[in-house]
Amino acid sequence: MNYTLLIQAHLTELTLICTALIVLMVDRLIMVRCYPRLRDPVAAGLTVIGCGIAMCGTFQADEAIAAMTAAVAIISLGERFTQQVGEYFLLLLLAAAGLIFMVHSSDLLNAFLGLETASLTFYVLVALDRRRAEAVQAGFKYFLYGGVSAACLLYGLSLIYGLTGSLNFAHCTKAFATMPPSQMAYVAAIMLVVGFAFKLAAAPFHLWAPDVYRHAATPVAAFIASASKVGGIYLLARVAGAFQREAMLPALVVVTVLSLVIGNLAAISQTSLSRLLAFSAVAHAGYVLVGLCIAPSQPVPIAAMVYYAVTYAIATVGAFGVVLALRRDAGSDCMSGLDGLNQRSPALAILLAVFVLSLAGIPPLAGFFGKFYVFASALRGGSSMTIGVAAFAILMSAVSLYYYLQVLKRVFVQPLKDDNQPPLQVSRVTMILLTLLALAAILAGLFPQGLLQSLAPQL
Repeated sequence: MNYTLLIQAHLTELTLICTALIVLMVDRLIMVRCYPRLRDPVAAGLTVIGCGIAMCGTFQADEAIAAMTAAVAIISLGERFTQQVGEYFLLLLLAAAGLIFMVHSSDLLNAFLGLETASLTFYVLVALDRRRAEAVQAGFKYFLYGGVSAACLLYGLSLIYGLTGSLNFAHCTKAFATMPPSQMAYVAAIMLVVGFAFKLAAAPFHLWAPDVYRHAATPVAAFIASASKVGGIYLLARVAGAFQREAMLPALVVVTVLSLVIGNLAAISQTSLSRLLAFSAVAHAGYVLVGLCIAPSQPVPIAAMVYYAVTYAIATVGAFGVVLALRRDAGSDCMSGLDGLNQRSPALAILLAVFVLSLAGIPPLAGFFGKFYVFASALRGGSSMTIGVAAFAILMSAVSLYYYLQVLKRVFVQPLKDDNQPPLQVSRVTMILLTLLALAAILAGLFPQGLLQSLAPQL
């Protein structure tokens, strides 16, 4: 075995793992004893540096995961939800390394191991704030649902191995291309779709998401909503491209339609901004799955789906950054806390508007082109069912405007409850990060082909 080539192939993951160990050692051996007040900025700074080193070359799926990790590390500054500062940033980096290992994998078993490595760190991150019973309960619920999804995925992989004799992506693609659909293939397809639906918070397997998004620490919720989505959607698209889509199509259509309906309708009645973002994530899982509800003869639009995931992640991390500011100010994330935000912090209100409008898919922001590319790929599929699913997704996208515009109504139209409320204080570092994320959402919308072409070489 040529270890030099192996190290080069996984240099990004090794960089993040080494950074994680350095962060833990520096925190435990130096910062705790000598500079306890600087633990957060030093750990976050080392995390950002490690992610920056890992982001080499063109901007692709693995670089997007590293970028989201760095962004979450920055918004974590000043959060005092745990005393285990070094362990927290260690888990962030290990989760990113697991997701990137999954992206780089050439066979299904290694991809599964990378996905579960990231998932195990997510469970711990959610429950890391042991002082709050709600966080521990949400972490335990997430762990139970995650265990079921892992079992479904592993069973589906075992059936694929039984059908093809291999778990290599290229070998599976060739084997399934000449193999007629069988009952075992349909069972494997159901197991795979159920497992991925859990990971992506797609309905009806989304029940963990509202509690996790609401009760986990806000940076943790932002990380799960962004980096895990990019990695999960990339892996699902690759699996769909290698598997028999005739067998996957019925289950995919059911999950897609349920996600669109449940996600959008449930979001309308939410009074918590975090829970609204959770059900919005369910709906967005439905939108991106539209790209897989295409005729089996059509190629899987992996680039369009990953573009969607990246642009969604940018807007979601930004929105959670605003949630974090509200929680620091008022102690909660109730929608009523947005009332009159334009008067308390005009800059933050404008940034939130950019993120919300991108999530809603309003041009010329990146979210619009994410939906456009995915829906266009589905409409090119040709079958009446494909066109029907795409048309339904467009209809539900219009429905989603209601709750997104309700957020903006509170920000720009609703008056302050108390005219004596002081200006909303947001740290300079957080404002710079949110501004960069808003610029990324705008530029990715104004120049969408640049991001698509950057993603294409890896895909």
